[in-house]
Amino acid sequence: MYPCGTEYFTITLVWMYSWESQTTNYEYLSQFQTLHEEDNGTIVLGISGDFGQPYNCEDYPSSFGVTFPILDETDFNLYSWFGDGYATFHCTIKYDMTLSENALSGLALPSPYVEPYVFQMDDVTINEDETYTAIIEIENGVDSYDFFISSLFNPNVLVSVTDHNSNELAVLIEPIDNWSGVSEINVGYIDLNCSITDIMSFLLFVNEVNDPPENFALVYPTINDTIQVSLDSDETIMFNWEESIDVDSDVSYNTTITLDYFGNNFSQSYESNEPYVSIVTYDWAVLMTNENISRWTMEMSLKRRMVKT
Repeated sequence: MYPCGTEYFTITLVWMYSWESQTTNYEYLSQFQTLHEEDNGTIVLGISGDFGQPYNCEDYPSSFGVTFPILDETDFNLYSWFGDGYATFHCTIKYDMTLSENALSGLALPSPYVEPYVFQMDDVTINEDETYTAIIEIENGVDSYDFFISSLFNPNVLVSVTDHNSNELAVLIEPIDNWSGVSEINVGYIDLNCSITDIMSFLLFVNEVNDPPENFALVYPTINDTIQVSLDSDETIMFNWEESIDVDSDVSYNTTITLDYFGNNFSQSYESNEPYVSIVTYDWAVLMTNENISRWTMEMSLKRRMVKT
């Protein structure tokens, strides 16, 4: 294929010198005539002046059977391309308009242009709160290149290139904390000489992980508090604690109060969806009266649990 929207791979520019013998000139020019006749994406142009020693530029087609165009050197000043007083016998202008000399023995044409290609990656699956580094391989990479990456329309996934060369990109994929779902990742590679871009896309799947609720602390009562209970009162005591946050689900609480009196164990549990629970002291007053307990230390156990919604 021809690169950069041109109709050729290269232009071979042939200096038509006239002071050699006809045999030498014929051998020299015949290889370029053959190149001109081949379907190889190379344009052959001759360039010469009116030396008359013994040929002028108009004489070459009939004298040597060349059919490629012969340009007048005075219109192009070929000498100035290579420095004062010097010109190569023939040279190659590549598709990106860079100029290079060819050896006199053989043409040594540049390799045909092939567009860069980003290898297709398999889809990636990770867990919530994990990161992933994808190695993106490039075929037919070039020296002058650029790239771009994106998580298409998804601000929850951050992507960045941490290392790169003409044939490989290292892409760091970082979903934000506590996010799960699917995101499309796009990777583009650009040949800056030709403004040719290849884009590859793959899917990132982030599995949900049910995180434990955050830690919390008891507010009241604590080990230093004393609660009065009486058969003559139906007073309620508010047990409260810090809220336990769970980013994935709701939290419920189970409060268990235990009285262990010389091996006799009495306990009562209370459920709550809020960081507090109201406990009626009368039930405990009845128990302590029946057991003839005037004062005792009770143990409070508070557990949180996740409730999927």
